[in-house]
Amino acid sequence: MTPSLFRTLLDKLSDSDWQSVIDGQRIVLIDDQRLGLGGAHDLNAIIQAGDAEDVATLRAISLAEVDDLLSNYYRTHALTEAGFKAQAMKLIAEHGAENFAGPFGPPPARTLFVDGGELVAADRTDPRHRYGAYCEIDVSMPAAALAERVESWIEQGEAHARYMAMNACRYNC
Repeated sequence: MTPSLFRTLLDKLSDSDWQSVIDGQRIVLIDDQRLGLGGAHDLNAIIQAGDAEDVATLRAISLAEVDDLLSNYYRTHALTEAGFKAQAMKLIAEHGAENFAGPFGPPPARTLFVDGGELVAADRTDPRHRYGAYCEIDVSMPAAALAERVESWIEQGEAHARYMAMNACRYNC
């Protein structure tokens, strides 16, 4: 989730949602795509009332701290599979599936790399490029088949599993 989307979603919360947080619930991030209300022990909680005693104060503090809230959240939370898939499919549509596939070894033109809560299409000029995930193929194939293979790699969860394996220590150590 980008800070601008997070800010937009926070702006759309009703006063009753904010009041629920004042009353003890938490704002939770759902599939890295939307916000909801959750309990005090919800693992995806991103906002709690803290010292705020009224809706206006809590809303103002939360909106002022959007960047820090997201940064702190994604320091300890990996992208969910659903959030990863949604962002990956947008990047595939934008840059073309063929740019995210290649044989094992030197990475293709682009790789998928997570920066905070945002999936980016790192190109060869990006120092993170060689650390990103890409769809490994054994044989060359026509463009349509390659696009289908890359989309399947994402939809079946292989891309997210690769991301998790590459970041196992980051989230589990």
